[in-house]
Amino acid sequence: MPRFEAVEPQDVVISRDAARSLAPYAEAIEGTEAGKILLDAADRASAVEASLALASIEVGIPVRISWEDEQRRVLLWRRATDHGRSIESRPALSWAEFSRARSDLVEAGRELFYYFGVGLAMLGTTRADGGPRVHPVSPLIAAGRLLAFVIPSPKLSDLLRDGRYALHSYPLPENEDAFYLTGRSRAVSDPALQGAARSLYLNERPGLAPGALEAQTLFEFLVDACLLTRTDGHGDLAPRHMVWRSG
Repeated sequence: MPRFEAVEPQDVVISRDAARSLAPYAEAIEGTEAGKILLDAADRASAVEASLALASIEVGIPVRISWEDEQRRVLLWRRATDHGRSIESRPALSWAEFSRARSDLVEAGRELFYYFGVGLAMLGTTRADGGPRVHPVSPLIAAGRLLAFVIPSPKLSDLLRDGRYALHSYPLPENEDAFYLTGRSRAVSDPALQGAARSLYLNERPGLAPGALEAQTLFEFLVDACLLTRTDGHGDLAPRHMVWRSG
Protein backbone atom coordinates (compact mmCIF):
# COMPACT_ATOMS: atom_id res chain seq x y z
CA MET A 1 0.00 0.00 0.00
CA PRO A 2 1.18 3.60 -0.58
CA ARG A 3 2.66 5.43 2.42
CA PHE A 4 1.72 9.10 2.62
CA GLU A 5 4.43 11.46 3.85
CA ALA A 6 3.92 15.22 4.31
CA VAL A 7 6.59 17.60 3.08
CA GLU A 8 6.72 21.21 4.14
CA PRO A 9 6.16 20.98 6.85
CA GLN A 10 8.69 18.33 5.99
CA ASP A 11 9.28 14.82 7.15
CA VAL A 12 5.85 14.32 8.67
CA VAL A 13 4.64 10.89 7.61
CA ILE A 14 0.94 10.40 6.86
CA SER A 15 0.47 6.61 6.71
CA ARG A 16 -2.93 5.34 5.57
CA ASP A 17 -4.47 2.08 4.47
CA ALA A 18 -5.31 3.18 0.94
CA ALA A 19 -7.00 -0.05 -0.16
CA ARG A 20 -9.37 0.95 -2.97
CA SER A 21 -10.65 4.06 -1.18
CA LEU A 22 -9.91 7.68 -1.99
CA ALA A 23 -10.21 8.61 1.69
CA PRO A 24 -6.49 8.58 2.54
CA TYR A 25 -5.68 10.65 -0.55
CA ALA A 26 -8.36 13.19 0.34
CA GLU A 27 -7.17 13.35 3.94
CA ALA A 28 -3.61 14.01 2.80
CA ILE A 29 -4.67 16.80 0.43
CA GLU A 30 -6.88 18.45 3.04
CA GLY A 31 -4.33 18.02 5.82
CA THR A 32 -1.22 19.59 4.32
CA GLU A 33 -0.21 21.81 1.41
CA ALA A 34 2.36 19.45 -0.11
CA GLY A 35 3.52 15.90 0.24
CA LYS A 36 4.88 12.73 -1.25
CA ILE A 37 3.45 9.26 -1.66
CA LEU A 38 5.88 6.38 -1.27
CA LEU A 39 4.73 3.39 -3.29
CA ASP A 40 5.21 -0.20 -2.17
CA ALA A 41 6.24 -2.90 -4.61
CA ALA A 42 2.63 -3.96 -5.22
CA ASP A 43 1.35 -0.44 -5.93
CA ARG A 44 0.67 0.54 -9.54
CA ALA A 45 1.97 4.03 -10.33
CA SER A 46 -0.92 4.86 -12.66
CA ALA A 47 -3.53 3.81 -10.10
CA VAL A 48 -1.97 5.91 -7.33
CA GLU A 49 -1.66 8.94 -9.61
CA ALA A 50 -5.29 8.58 -10.74
CA SER A 51 -6.51 8.19 -7.15
CA LEU A 52 -4.73 11.37 -6.10
CA ALA A 53 -6.24 13.27 -9.03
CA LEU A 54 -9.73 11.94 -8.27
CA ALA A 55 -9.41 12.85 -4.60
CA SER A 56 -8.36 16.39 -5.48
CA ILE A 57 -11.61 16.83 -7.42
CA GLU A 58 -13.69 15.28 -4.64
CA VAL A 59 -12.36 17.70 -2.01
CA GLY A 60 -12.22 20.67 -4.41
CA ILE A 61 -8.50 21.31 -3.94
CA PRO A 62 -6.46 21.16 -7.18
CA VAL A 63 -2.99 19.64 -6.89
CA ARG A 64 0.12 19.57 -9.09
CA ILE A 65 1.73 16.16 -9.49
CA SER A 66 5.20 14.98 -10.53
CA TRP A 67 7.33 11.89 -10.01
CA GLU A 68 10.51 12.16 -7.96
CA ASP A 69 12.19 9.17 -9.61
CA GLU A 70 12.29 7.51 -13.04
CA GLN A 71 10.92 4.28 -11.58
CA ARG A 72 7.79 6.17 -10.45
CA ARG A 73 7.89 4.91 -6.88
CA VAL A 74 7.74 8.35 -5.19
CA LEU A 75 4.92 10.68 -6.22
CA LEU A 76 5.30 14.35 -5.29
CA TRP A 77 2.32 16.68 -5.03
CA ARG A 78 1.41 20.13 -3.80
CA ARG A 79 -1.71 22.22 -3.79
CA ALA A 80 -2.16 24.32 -6.92
CA THR A 81 -2.69 28.05 -6.52
CA ASP A 82 -3.42 28.78 -10.18
CA HIS A 83 -0.67 31.41 -10.27
CA GLY A 84 -1.82 33.14 -7.13
CA ARG A 85 -5.56 32.91 -7.65
CA SER A 86 -7.76 31.21 -5.08
CA ILE A 87 -9.65 28.07 -6.04
CA GLU A 88 -12.92 30.04 -5.88
CA SER A 89 -11.64 32.50 -8.50
CA ARG A 90 -10.98 29.88 -11.18
CA PRO A 91 -13.09 30.67 -14.25
CA ALA A 92 -16.29 28.70 -14.63
CA LEU A 93 -17.17 28.09 -18.29
CA SER A 94 -20.45 27.81 -20.12
CA TRP A 95 -21.04 24.55 -21.99
CA ALA A 96 -20.09 26.28 -25.27
CA GLU A 97 -16.86 27.62 -23.76
CA PHE A 98 -16.08 24.21 -22.29
CA SER A 99 -16.67 22.71 -25.75
CA ARG A 100 -14.17 25.09 -27.32
CA ALA A 101 -11.63 24.14 -24.65
CA ARG A 102 -12.23 20.37 -24.67
CA SER A 103 -14.63 19.20 -27.35
CA ASP A 104 -13.69 15.56 -26.63
CA LEU A 105 -14.93 15.80 -23.05
CA VAL A 106 -18.09 17.64 -24.08
CA GLU A 107 -18.95 14.93 -26.63
CA ALA A 108 -18.39 12.23 -24.02
CA GLY A 109 -20.49 14.13 -21.50
CA ARG A 110 -23.40 14.48 -23.89
CA GLU A 111 -23.19 10.77 -24.69
CA LEU A 112 -23.31 9.76 -21.02
CA PHE A 113 -25.89 12.32 -19.87
CA TYR A 114 -28.20 11.27 -22.72
CA TYR A 115 -27.43 7.55 -22.69
CA PHE A 116 -31.03 6.67 -21.76
CA GLY A 117 -32.59 8.94 -24.40
CA VAL A 118 -33.23 11.94 -22.15
CA GLY A 119 -30.83 13.81 -19.89
CA LEU A 120 -30.30 12.02 -16.58
CA ALA A 121 -27.77 12.78 -13.83
CA MET A 122 -27.29 13.01 -10.09
CA LEU A 123 -26.99 16.56 -8.74
CA GLY A 124 -24.96 17.24 -5.62
CA THR A 125 -25.64 20.45 -3.68
CA THR A 126 -24.58 21.90 -0.32
CA ARG A 127 -27.02 22.06 2.59
CA ALA A 128 -27.18 25.08 4.88
CA ASP A 129 -25.21 23.16 7.51
CA GLY A 130 -22.45 22.43 4.98
CA GLY A 131 -23.37 18.80 4.45
CA PRO A 132 -23.90 17.22 1.01
CA ARG A 133 -27.25 16.56 -0.64
CA VAL A 134 -27.79 14.41 -3.78
CA HIS A 135 -30.89 14.26 -5.97
CA PRO A 136 -31.67 13.10 -9.52
CA VAL A 137 -32.00 15.81 -12.16
CA SER A 138 -32.60 16.01 -15.93
CA PRO A 139 -29.84 18.05 -17.59
CA LEU A 140 -30.51 19.82 -20.89
CA ILE A 141 -28.01 21.09 -23.44
CA ALA A 142 -29.46 24.07 -25.29
CA ALA A 143 -28.06 27.24 -26.88
CA GLY A 144 -24.55 26.34 -25.79
CA ARG A 145 -25.63 26.04 -22.14
CA LEU A 146 -25.85 23.17 -19.67
CA LEU A 147 -29.25 23.62 -18.01
CA ALA A 148 -31.74 21.91 -15.74
CA PHE A 149 -35.19 22.66 -14.38
CA VAL A 150 -35.34 22.31 -10.60
CA ILE A 151 -38.58 21.71 -8.74
CA PRO A 152 -39.41 23.49 -5.47
CA SER A 153 -37.34 21.34 -3.13
CA PRO A 154 -34.37 21.36 -0.73
CA LYS A 155 -31.99 21.24 -3.70
CA LEU A 156 -33.59 24.40 -5.11
CA SER A 157 -32.99 26.16 -1.79
CA ASP A 158 -29.40 24.89 -1.82
CA LEU A 159 -28.68 26.28 -5.28
CA LEU A 160 -30.28 29.63 -4.55
CA ARG A 161 -28.23 29.96 -1.36
CA ASP A 162 -24.93 28.40 -2.54
CA GLY A 163 -24.51 27.93 -6.28
CA ARG A 164 -21.77 25.31 -6.04
CA TYR A 165 -22.75 21.94 -7.49
CA ALA A 166 -21.53 18.53 -8.61
CA LEU A 167 -23.16 16.62 -11.46
CA HIS A 168 -22.60 12.91 -12.13
CA SER A 169 -23.96 10.78 -14.96
CA TYR A 170 -26.24 7.83 -14.21
CA PRO A 171 -24.74 4.33 -13.83
CA LEU A 172 -24.71 2.33 -17.07
CA PRO A 173 -25.85 -1.28 -17.52
CA GLU A 174 -22.80 -2.61 -19.41
CA ASN A 175 -19.83 -0.77 -17.87
CA GLU A 176 -18.77 1.80 -15.27
CA ASP A 177 -18.12 4.75 -17.60
CA ALA A 178 -18.86 8.04 -15.85
CA PHE A 179 -18.87 11.79 -16.43
CA TYR A 180 -18.54 14.18 -13.50
CA LEU A 181 -18.62 17.99 -13.36
CA THR A 182 -18.21 20.60 -10.67
CA GLY A 183 -18.69 24.35 -10.85
CA ARG A 184 -21.19 27.06 -10.07
CA SER A 185 -24.83 27.41 -11.01
CA ARG A 186 -27.05 30.41 -11.56
CA ALA A 187 -30.76 30.90 -12.05
CA VAL A 188 -31.74 31.82 -15.62
CA SER A 189 -33.87 34.92 -16.07
CA ASP A 190 -33.60 35.31 -19.86
CA PRO A 191 -37.09 34.60 -21.31
CA ALA A 192 -35.69 33.43 -24.66
CA LEU A 193 -33.40 30.87 -23.02
CA GLN A 194 -36.19 29.76 -20.70
CA GLY A 195 -38.44 29.23 -23.71
CA ALA A 196 -35.81 27.27 -25.64
CA ALA A 197 -35.14 25.04 -22.65
CA ARG A 198 -38.85 24.47 -22.03
CA SER A 199 -39.44 23.51 -25.66
CA LEU A 200 -36.49 21.09 -25.66
CA TYR A 201 -37.58 19.47 -22.40
CA LEU A 202 -41.13 18.92 -23.64
CA ASN A 203 -40.00 17.71 -27.07
CA GLU A 204 -37.81 15.09 -25.39
CA ARG A 205 -40.82 13.91 -23.39
CA PRO A 206 -43.86 13.56 -25.69
CA GLY A 207 -47.13 13.51 -23.80
CA LEU A 208 -45.90 15.62 -20.88
CA ALA A 209 -48.31 18.42 -20.08
CA PRO A 210 -47.00 21.88 -21.09
CA GLY A 211 -47.74 23.20 -17.61
CA ALA A 212 -45.48 20.62 -15.95
CA LEU A 213 -42.61 23.12 -15.75
CA GLU A 214 -44.54 26.14 -14.49
CA ALA A 215 -43.39 25.86 -10.88
CA GLN A 216 -39.81 24.93 -11.73
CA THR A 217 -36.75 27.18 -11.81
CA LEU A 218 -34.26 26.96 -14.67
CA PHE A 219 -30.57 26.89 -13.77
CA GLU A 220 -27.44 27.10 -15.87
CA PHE A 221 -24.46 25.03 -14.71
CA LEU A 222 -21.03 26.54 -15.35
CA VAL A 223 -18.08 24.15 -15.41
CA ASP A 224 -14.75 24.54 -13.61
CA ALA A 225 -13.67 20.87 -13.39
CA CYS A 226 -14.44 17.63 -15.18
CA LEU A 227 -13.66 13.94 -14.73
CA LEU A 228 -14.28 11.38 -17.48
CA THR A 229 -13.88 7.70 -16.63
CA ARG A 230 -13.79 4.92 -19.23
CA THR A 231 -13.94 1.23 -18.32
CA ASP A 232 -14.11 -2.23 -19.87
CA GLY A 233 -17.26 -3.71 -18.37
CA HIS A 234 -18.00 -3.91 -14.66
CA GLY A 235 -15.27 -4.54 -12.13
CA ASP A 236 -12.54 -3.13 -14.39
CA LEU A 237 -9.39 -2.92 -12.27
CA ALA A 238 -7.70 -0.45 -14.61
CA PRO A 239 -10.21 2.33 -15.36
CA ARG A 240 -8.96 5.22 -17.52
CA HIS A 241 -9.46 8.64 -15.94
CA MET A 242 -9.20 12.00 -17.68
CA VAL A 243 -9.21 15.10 -15.45
CA TRP A 244 -9.64 18.70 -16.64
CA ARG A 245 -9.81 22.01 -14.78
CA SER A 246 -10.50 25.49 -16.06
CA GLY A 247 -7.80 28.10 -16.05
